[in-house]
Amino acid sequence: MRYAVIDLGTNTFNLLIFEPDSEKTFKKIISTKRSVKLGLGGINSNHLTQDAMLRGERAISSLYAVIEKYEVSKTFTYATSAIRSAANGGDFKKIIESKFPLEITIISGEREAELIYKGVSLAVDFTDQPVLILDIGGGSNEFIIANNTGILWKQSFNIGIARLIEHFHPSDPIKTNEISEIENYLLHELEPMFAAVKENKASTLIGSSGSFETFADILELQNSTNPACEIDLKQYNALHQTLVESTLEQRRKMQGLVLMRTEMIVLASVLTQLVIKKAGITKLIKADYSLKEGMISEILG
Repeated sequence: MRYAVIDLGTNTFNLLIFEPDSEKTFKKIISTKRSVKLGLGGINSNHLTQDAMLRGERAISSLYAVIEKYEVSKTFTYATSAIRSAANGGDFKKIIESKFPLEITIISGEREAELIYKGVSLAVDFTDQPVLILDIGGGSNEFIIANNTGILWKQSFNIGIARLIEHFHPSDPIKTNEISEIENYLLHELEPMFAAVKENKASTLIGSSGSFETFADILELQNSTNPACEIDLKQYNALHQTLVESTLEQRRKMQGLVLMRTEMIVLASVLTQLVIKKAGITKLIKADYSLKEGMISEILG
């Protein structure tokens, strides 16, 4: 039997089609995504604009064509920050469900964090040493502290990159004083996370999919046979400096940086760099798996 999972994110709609394999593993058939910028123009006022909903509907139409092509038996669809926080998120859900044979589950930030942990756990072997997991989104950022016994702490913060861009409107390239202003804001908002990291003595950061895949792509670290790899901190620090000094036009020409991430990768790196420094991170790992694979983990039981 062939299944599909759809992650309706704030920046992108992601589709993964798979077949169950033996011993609770899966075979990936195809993975694809569509840029939607669902939060553009309304994310901080908790509203999906008409244009955003039209982009979302077109993206669903495109992804559903892929689902039909691959003759999927059952589809699981989860919606996250932009849709759950929008006053008209329920209206968008009804529109999509009326036009496509999909049942959309709008999940909480805490549930999102749980699924991210389950996805990452398929890519990384945990030990008894706690690690910090970070999933950078457009609407929210999920932080999880976990080890081989399970989740020790988790929290979803409504300070995703789309929200930060709409709130701060950084220059191109971003200015030093703007970085400082954003960092101060993040330090205040993320106080509970830093306290939890200190309490649990987590010194490894696992970056879940998205921006961390982009960091690895630019640094040419991707290995198709392994869903996780270490990113050397010195290499990352040099990349961070390149990103914050770059213009949007320069980033559009960077090898390994896909077009849909050119606008948001700078603030994603500002957040990552802040977490590394403030939390005393000594090891950085990129995991390809995230929310979608967490859904698969539950489907497989």
